Amino acid sequence: MNKTERPPANAGYEEKAKEMIAEGFSPEEYAAHFGHNWICFSMGDARFADPATDAWIQRLDEIFIGRNGAPSVAECRARYLTAEERAKIEKDIQEMNEHGL
Repeated sequence: MNKTERPPANAGYEEKAKEMIAEGFSPEEYAAHFGHNWICFSMGDARFADPATDAWIQRLDEIFIGRNGAPSVAECRARYLTAEERAKIEKDIQEMNEHGL
């Protein structure tokens, strides 16, 4: 779906995008730190009013979906996180899997 075909983001998506960007990370860094918390990411299906926000969300969507040559979440973790941070995320993922999340 190209930019003109995407429907405008609703107010909830616009607010969530602002919160995500306010973390101060690039999309790659955000994916490294928080990608494991997203089971489903549909924000990339919407068009955001601010072009910079739209581009940021589109890049994150590319990372999560693995398109347009974007790095994987695992590649982002390897690049941006310490060994300790990666170990904590792996533990979190293991706990989520054990609890059926």
